[in-house]
Amino acid sequence: MQRRLSALCFALPLFAGCASVSITSKPPGVDVIMSVPGQENGKLLGKTPLQQEMAELSKLSNKSTIVLTLKRAGYRNQNFVIPNLGGGKLEIEANMLPIGSDDSADINTAVRFLLEAERQIIDKNFKEA
Repeated sequence: MQRRLSALCFALPLFAGCASVSITSKPPGVDVIMSVPGQENGKLLGKTPLQQEMAELSKLSNKSTIVLTLKRAGYRNQNFVIPNLGGGKLEIEANMLPIGSDDSADINTAVRFLLEAERQIIDKNFKEA
């Protein structure tokens, strides 16, 4: 089951072991910027759709947690926090929200999905998370 989050998303320990990150967005062509918490400047990785190897991200981040920020003029930024990862694949689908839109229902849905994913992880039901 694929879930789209329209707010701040934490890639939980479920994703420990990812070898690549695939990022898509609606609309496409969104800037993907990688930053490391505690460092000032981010690095533009490219535009969506984007496929990035975790080994490359680990080199750029000195093997630390990273934040991927999706930006596009006229839309709200979206941030995805990703811990230092290894093998597997992480897929991020972002539905960009226009600035000025009322997204409280989307945020509530995103939080509900996030909490459900966390519960599934705690229950070790990784496929459902």
